Amino acid sequence: MTLEQLQEILPGATLASGVRDDADDCLRLRTAVTRELDRAGTPELCLARETSAEFRAFFDDRESRAFVLRTRDRELVGFGIATYRGESRQKFRALISDFDASPRNVVYVKLIQVAPRFRGRGLQRLFFAELETWARGNGSTYAVGTVSPHNAASVKNFLRCGYREAERFTVEPTGYERIRMIKELEKK
Repeated sequence: MTLEQLQEILPGATLASGVRDDADDCLRLRTAVTRELDRAGTPELCLARETSAEFRAFFDDRESRAFVLRTRDRELVGFGIATYRGESRQKFRALISDFDASPRNVVYVKLIQVAPRFRGRGLQRLFFAELETWARGNGSTYAVGTVSPHNAASVKNFLRCGYREAERFTVEPTGYERIRMIKELEKK
């Protein structure tokens, strides 16, 4: 999805780099989505369970970038976060031969969430594109992420955005299944 297409489906919407002031709204959305999944009996669909302080740090550290999408009336539509830090990144070392080529060679797509009433419009793909553009600008060669195989919409969006399945694994101690996804970023 392009920014022009975004304006067709959400006239007046703005996509911007997230700042500390956006973190609480995004945290509320993440918490609401997590509760929704827990109530539905599908908590494995989203494993984003950082503390509030850890989550807020994604909005103001140099190792991460958040993008926030809001309606013309400032309602939060969704957000996406990518980072160069975190334990999960180490899991990709065995899958990418030149993982250590530079500190910013591989970016981790940490989390993309869209508010329930805005889902099904391709907005997740918009976040992928923005996060990847940012990563390429930092010299990244690869983007990586994980997804539940039971989250059909997210798996489909990873694939539509050019990611490939690298491996399947089980998260300990929860036993939740995940897919590691990798995309080689093209130089622009």
